[in-house]
Amino acid sequence: MGISMRSASLPTHPGELSVDFCSLQADTLQRYVDYHQLPLPSSATKDDLAIRVAAHFSETVTMFEDEKATIMSFLTYARATPATQPIKALGDAKRPRAATPDDAMTSGDDISNDSNRPSKKAKRKEKRYCICDGESFGAMIACDNNACSDRSNWYHMQCVGLETTPETCRELQHLPSWCLFRKPALSTTYGDMISHALRSMPRGEGTFKDICEYIEAQYESQLNWKLESDQRKSPVWKSSVRKILFSNSRFKRHAIIKGVFCLVPSTAA
Repeated sequence: MGISMRSASLPTHPGELSVDFCSLQADTLQRYVDYHQLPLPSSATKDDLAIRVAAHFSETVTMFEDEKATIMSFLTYARATPATQPIKALGDAKRPRAATPDDAMTSGDDISNDSNRPSKKAKRKEKRYCICDGESFGAMIACDNNACSDRSNWYHMQCVGLETTPETCRELQHLPSWCLFRKPALSTTYGDMISHALRSMPRGEGTFKDICEYIEAQYESQLNWKLESDQRKSPVWKSSVRKILFSNSRFKRHAIIKGVFCLVPSTAA
């Protein structure tokens, strides 16, 4: 009595399963077999594949709800997956989660924060000068008289009809008659700025903070605002002022009051 190869090597389709695997396509069954590396003879037919898959499925899934969920997951994923790609184990495929109001709120917050967050620090506003209310450029002059109420303003030389720096501005109708011009802005050094600051202070004395506040108010557009790389993260011009106060012979520390600087009196010729 002869027995066929399929009948001898494969069990029959389990009858207790809620799904008939024989109704699936051969390539879907083959992907299941390949993924789980189920042994099959090379001459196995589609029915052989279905029986082998059903037997394996019956052995690994025992509860009805597990069986139902696993079948749905397998069928959904198998239909959406190209035959050239291996499929994941049953139930492992992650399904897209439906969006919730919380998700929408979070997403909206992220977009809002990104759009409102400045990419860089706001650029320092350019100060205006002169009778033309323009920006700082070219050769400029300003009053060096302590009594002048317009010391903070600088003037473009061409705007006030000058080619060279005069000693006074009595002949200019645009400016107060008591103004005394100091050097062009582009040639004003940090040492000059410190001197002007100390001369404007009571008794010609001031702290480092006082000096810096004066220099920033009077010479803001001429200062180097690039930050130092040290831990203080202070601008370059403040570091330069500090070094000059301690090293330049034009300035000295107060003999009694700590942290106060003053000008060194000039010796008579």
